[in-house]
Amino acid sequence: MGYQNLVKIVGNFPVFSLNYFLPTLVIYSFSHHIWLRDHCRCPSCFHPKTNQRLLNTFEIPSHIQPLSVQSTPEGLKVLWPVHVGSSHEQDESSHSSPSSPAAMAEHESLYPWNWLKRNSYDPKMERNDADFPEEKKILWNSRIAQSPPSVAYTDVINSGENEKGLYKWLENIDQFGFSFVTDVPPNASATEKLVRRISFIRETHYGAFWEFTSDLAKGDTAYTNIPLGAHTDNTYFTDPCGLQLFHLLEHTSSSDPHASDSESSPIELSNTVSTPDETSPRPEAEFFTASTTPNPNSNPSPATTPPSPKAISSSHSLGGTTLLVDGFYVASILRQLHPDAYDLLSSVKVPAHAAGERDTAGIFSTDEGHPILTHDTSGNLIQVRWNNDDRSAVTSLPSLPGSGMTATMEEWYNALRTFHTLLSSPDSEFWVQLEPGTAVIVDNHRVLHGRSGFMGRRRMCGAYVGKDEWKAKLRGLREKHRVEGGGQGDESEVWSRYY
Repeated sequence: MGYQNLVKIVGNFPVFSLNYFLPTLVIYSFSHHIWLRDHCRCPSCFHPKTNQRLLNTFEIPSHIQPLSVQSTPEGLKVLWPVHVGSSHEQDESSHSSPSSPAAMAEHESLYPWNWLKRNSYDPKMERNDADFPEEKKILWNSRIAQSPPSVAYTDVINSGENEKGLYKWLENIDQFGFSFVTDVPPNASATEKLVRRISFIRETHYGAFWEFTSDLAKGDTAYTNIPLGAHTDNTYFTDPCGLQLFHLLEHTSSSDPHASDSESSPIELSNTVSTPDETSPRPEAEFFTASTTPNPNSNPSPATTPPSPKAISSSHSLGGTTLLVDGFYVASILRQLHPDAYDLLSSVKVPAHAAGERDTAGIFSTDEGHPILTHDTSGNLIQVRWNNDDRSAVTSLPSLPGSGMTATMEEWYNALRTFHTLLSSPDSEFWVQLEPGTAVIVDNHRVLHGRSGFMGRRRMCGAYVGKDEWKAKLRGLREKHRVEGGGQGDESEVWSRYY
């Protein structure tokens, strides 16, 4: 069905229809005149270089009416009246030829169909993922161990003008929530260079680019050798970091005099893993299926880091195996099997704190807190925020959906226990033994990370990148490769799908 046949005027409002899923179903979405006029992207209304609005919104008459509305293959063409007295329109008219009086009385706007579809609001059109294949999330579980996403260091660093290697890396992160980088020179400077290919580093109370061992140089359990359960970082920030990159530089059993005191204090290497009731039905979901899950009753069996197997090193017997869990996958299971628990985790605000550095960095706290599961206005899950170690006291519970009754503390803890059971299930956990030369980066708003306990000297380095920064870089690369690939031909650069 051609777009040119799908526009009409209803009550002086232009409406357009979009055909989704069912060939016989046509849904119309209204676009108010003032909203359309305000979003004109012609060069006189929207700066073609800076992509900022030039039009003075408050000079648009509140009851503006179009002179004409026309459906074209390129988009919705609207002819607007020019209002005398408007400083913007006077400036625009000054560039018109005196012999073209019509140019002084009319203003033409063209709204591409893809942009109208993405920005529909009355009603909001149900999103068709087929229109945005590059944004599709791939949920995964422990079976991803056989074929996890990976890129080579040289491909990212030496991407050239089109930054193809960097683009692949960021797409991996966006789709899977994590990605390995292989053949990284095992030193801090090369690792920092890798992070900065994405954007500038986000500095926190841990520093900018950090290098650490289990010496408690910072007041956080990450600076010890004890096991860490699956968690996200910065739950005590109003804006947790977007990405976190880790690179193991060395892990030895050496009696180096500079090694931390933890080396002389052997710990139990096995993790405590709560196994869910295996008789419970598992809902169908799209996820990676590849290999068997690790044995939860012993030190996790490490996966081979892609793309080429590495020789098993002595560090494997020392512990420190890295844990990754797809929070979106776990949430999808929770939503299907335990919807009441899902609703509670989406509504109860959980405070968090970081108080280990109170003498130097202060005490970070989210005060009221944030839900463990955060959604956008369309109900899509956009963030998992969970760290049991940093959780403060929950003292306020919401009303239960539908009943109006306030949830009980018992219901809250039952929901939390159910979430933890799924999170720590062998089905959900992906364990991998990192080696010097292989870095891993995770989307801190989706993938939880942890580790098994360890002995010896284990030296790590890494950094944070803000969500806004890495998402902006990815959007820019998508637009760049879309133009180079000849896609989205009905949208000019200024009509990017992102604004």
